[in-house]
Amino acid sequence: MKLLKPLFESIRRKWALLVSDIRKLLEKTRVNRKQNKASSNYSTEPPNTPKPDHPGFETSTTSPSAKDEEWQKKQERFWERQICCAKVLNWITIFGTVAAFGGLYILHGTLQVSERAADAAKEAADAAAASTAPWIVADIAEYRGVVSNEAVFYVVLKNVGRLPALEASAGWEITVVPMDELPTYKAWACPKAGPSPAIVPVEKPWKIYISKPLNTLQMKMLASRTGRIFLHGCATYRDVLTTRDRITELAFFYPLGMWEDQSMSIDPRHTRMK
Repeated sequence: MKLLKPLFESIRRKWALLVSDIRKLLEKTRVNRKQNKASSNYSTEPPNTPKPDHPGFETSTTSPSAKDEEWQKKQERFWERQICCAKVLNWITIFGTVAAFGGLYILHGTLQVSERAADAAKEAADAAAASTAPWIVADIAEYRGVVSNEAVFYVVLKNVGRLPALEASAGWEITVVPMDELPTYKAWACPKAGPSPAIVPVEKPWKIYISKPLNTLQMKMLASRTGRIFLHGCATYRDVLTTRDRITELAFFYPLGMWEDQSMSIDPRHTRMK
């Protein structure tokens, strides 16, 4: 519709210019008619002119000659033709404008139908691609404790799609917060992925060992069991068919209940795929 706005504006300006020209032409015709009528009634003989005493001789008043009358008739016929032509052009312009607006309306409807068809085709293509795409999800996540001032985790991811995931890599970050707090991560703000991209076949486990350093405060909170540890990360991989890059964002926390249980729970607020 944005492409049609300049065309509508151009038609509107041309229409206004045509109407202005026709009005000027009609006004000029009206003025000329008044002038011609006034000149035809004009007499050069002053009023109360005495007649001469010579018998058989009469002074004649100057009236419009035959040439003047013929010229006036030609002028009237000329302006009548001009008015007639202006009216014809006016109607032609009106019909042309109506036809143009009708064509634009039909074109606009055709474009809308084409856009809807394109959107439907894209949705169908996306659905087909999604049905055959690789999708990596979390299978196991465990907290293995602190070793040499580093928190150690064991995570198993699995490809539940229908095709292998190419160039798969993952990046992780940890946060330790008080037990009554929950950290919030910006959506899709993924940590830097690690090296050595892998290929993840369908239904095959992708085992990842993660170790992240802890500062003194974080170690004290975990040792006193007054803090909760969160593991946040992203797995990035590529689709085989469409070569599209896909992301699975994951978040886990520990502990949920007993500290002796090493299993980590999934944080649904930060678990998503695209």
